[in-house]
Amino acid sequence: MKKSFLLTISLLFLSIVVFSQEVSVTKTKLALIFSPQFQAFKPDKSYLDGSTNSGLHWGVCSDFYFAENYAIRTGVFYHLFQQDFKFATRDGIAAIPVMRDNEIVEIENGTTVNYKLRYFDIPIGIKLQTDEVSSMVFFVDLGFNNMINVNATGTSNDAAKTLDSDNTKKDFSFYHLGFHAGIGAEYPLFGETQLTASLNYMSGIGDVTNESSAKREADKVRLNAFEIKIGIIF
Repeated sequence: MKKSFLLTISLLFLSIVVFSQEVSVTKTKLALIFSPQFQAFKPDKSYLDGSTNSGLHWGVCSDFYFAENYAIRTGVFYHLFQQDFKFATRDGIAAIPVMRDNEIVEIENGTTVNYKLRYFDIPIGIKLQTDEVSSMVFFVDLGFNNMINVNATGTSNDAAKTLDSDNTKKDFSFYHLGFHAGIGAEYPLFGETQLTASLNYMSGIGDVTNESSAKREADKVRLNAFEIKIGIIF
């Protein structure tokens, strides 16, 4: 089921790319984007508790217009996520295995681990915008996020300091698929330069963790984030 779902999503990505190549691109916009985030990783297990934290991402966004108010949107972004996971106490369980570099170590139940995650993101989607209204253009941004895990570290609050900014990349999936939806506006500054701002919601579709590496009980953790995107269009 999971493989079929991922295959369907992959075919959708391919269709969008092929479509963007076949249609006539009428104009292209390039933007530099900076975005603070408020994210929460939502586990499906009661023993794993995630909190809400802030993060950042920045990168380059490109809009390829195939009609006056419609564009294929893609780009390259770098995400900085920070998340606290509390491995809550369960009866009969004294410790929980986690990854540290290439080895499995155990942390005490009740321990909170602060994870710092780094991802490259290649989003692809569609932008739908209005005609100009009082010098402003309003738009909707819908699409998918292809996120590649490039680094992860963890620090635990147990007395033994089992994790102390150690490499925990193997505790997380290499690839994470998500979707996003946002609304925003563009305002002219001078010449072809414009200011853009939008409010976006991003949610993971797959599991951000890789609990099989540490041989933990199977779980599913989804990434949810609100983003305030601010940028300059050239």
